[in-house]
Amino acid sequence: MLEKRFYGERVRRYTDMMARVLYDAYLKIDAEREARALPAPTPEEVDIISWPQTWPDARCGFEEPLRDVYRSEQTDVVIDQRVRTIYVYHAGRFARRIESPGTAFWNAVRDRQLPGAADEEGWTRLRAD
Repeated sequence: MLEKRFYGERVRRYTDMMARVLYDAYLKIDAEREARALPAPTPEEVDIISWPQTWPDARCGFEEPLRDVYRSEQTDVVIDQRVRTIYVYHAGRFARRIESPGTAFWNAVRDRQLPGAADEEGWTRLRAD
């Protein structure tokens, strides 16, 4: 019984965070498309890649420590397939917007290790290709 409650809480926490991430990303995508006079996003045009990423501390890659997080939190990459824009989230918080990412970015996604939001040097390396 304890396991069911434990797993149920993990699933609830994950789905709540995923709903917040997708909602925020849809708002960003919609605003960007509206500025370009493009139609609103449809579910077929938005993809998400998600994995747990472990951080050295509760900042999860941000400048300041976050509340109610663990050292291992989801990193989410939301992709607007129409305009090829990427929105990166760490621990459910928006971290970075990327236009037309290259091979280095996709290799980091494949390796499940994106830089933290505050790691300018890391993001610069990903744009170097």
